[in-house]
Amino acid sequence: LINAQHLAPFYKKLLALENGDTGQVNILHIGDSHIQADFITREVRKDLQLRFGNAGRGLVFPLRVAGTNEPGDYRTSSNVGWQMAKVNSANRVPEPGLSGISILSTEGGAYIDITTTNHDDLDYAFDQVTLIHTKDALQYDCRITDSITKFGYLMSAEAMEPGDCSTRVPFLHPSNFVRIQAEQTENNQNSVTLNGVILQNSLPGILYHSVGINGAHYSDYNSSPQFFRQMKMLKPDLVIISMGTNEGANTKVTMDEIIAQVNTTVQSIRAVNPATCILITTPTDDYLKKKYKNPYLEAVQRAIVQSASQQGVACWDLYNIT
Repeated sequence: LINAQHLAPFYKKLLALENGDTGQVNILHIGDSHIQADFITREVRKDLQLRFGNAGRGLVFPLRVAGTNEPGDYRTSSNVGWQMAKVNSANRVPEPGLSGISILSTEGGAYIDITTTNHDDLDYAFDQVTLIHTKDALQYDCRITDSITKFGYLMSAEAMEPGDCSTRVPFLHPSNFVRIQAEQTENNQNSVTLNGVILQNSLPGILYHSVGINGAHYSDYNSSPQFFRQMKMLKPDLVIISMGTNEGANTKVTMDEIIAQVNTTVQSIRAVNPATCILITTPTDDYLKKKYKNPYLEAVQRAIVQSASQQGVACWDLYNIT
C-alpha cells in the first residue's frame, strides 16, 4: 500500500464508527468489468460490514434491464424496454450518471422492480430508498412502493434547487423489494431517466457503493461530466478507483496519456468532494489475447503509481502482488 498516510482521515472515521461516535461511513468503488460483476467489491463490502456494521447494499442499478450482467445479490426486472447509454457508449443518450450508465423510457407506467438477496450473514433489507434521476418539468413523477399491492409514495420529478438529482423515500418497515414506477401527472411530462438507486437502512455501519462498466477506461468516465456532478450527492468518505486493465490492452497507449487521464479523474472527484480520501488500485497481471504475458501492463502500473504520487493519494499495487 503506497502513500498509506493519505488514508488517515478515512481510518479516523472507521475508528469513530467502531466507537459509536458516528452513524454511517460511505465508500464508493469505481471500475470496469471486475467491479460491474461485484467480484472484489462483494468481498470487501462483506468483510467491512461484518466488522463495522451493515448500513445497506448501497448504490445499485438495473443492469439486467439495461441488457447486461448485474451482481448476484440483487435482481431487477421491468415491464417495458428501456433506452440505455453507458460512459463508453458511442451514443450518450440518456447522459450516463452516477452509475456510469443511464436508462430512459417514454412510457407512462414503466416500472423497475429491485429485489435484494441476503448473503454471508448480511441482511440487505432496506428502509430508505434514494432514487437518482433526471429532475425537471418534462420528467414523469415516480411512485415508489415496497409492495406491488400498495400505492406507495408519489414523488415529484421537479427539481427543488439547481443540481438536484435525488429523491429519498423512507419505508415504515424494512423490505427486500422496491418498485419504482413512472406516472404522468402533467400533460407536458414525456419520459423518465434513471441514473441509480441507493438502498440503505437506518443502522450504523458501512455503506459500500460500487460502479463498474464492462470495458471502461479512465477516459470514458472523464468524458462523462454528469457522473462527477451526481457523485457530489453521495459525499463519500473514501473513493476507490480500480481501472487500467483495458488501458493495458491498448498497445499504442503511452504512460503520459495514462498519467493525464488518472490525474483528471482524481481532480474531478476532488472538485465535487474535496474532503474525500482516494485510493487507486493498479490492475492485476494478465494475459494478452488470453495467451501471452501482457508486457503493456507494467507501463500502466508505473503510470498509476506515478499519478498517485503526483496527486497525493494512496495506491494499492495489485499488479506487483499478482
